[in-house]
Amino acid sequence: MADPLAHWSRAMSERFLSAYRETATGKRLYPPEAEPTAALIRHFLLRKALYEIRYELHNRPEWAAIPLQGILELL
Repeated sequence: MADPLAHWSRAMSERFLSAYRETATGKRLYPPEAEPTAALIRHFLLRKALYEIRYELHNRPEWAAIPLQGILELL
């Protein structure tokens, strides 16, 4: 059986991105094509995960695996 938490996380991410796309589509700073939009979202997710790794290594090194897992999933 698949991990219920991973399933929930993916479902919530998809809902958030769907609502974001619905709100942002047609706005000046939102790319109209799907691929540049997906690349932009991946870029920001990667930046956030890298920030989280740095934070965890300085504050809670035992938690660093969490953002590392996120990076692996992005790649």
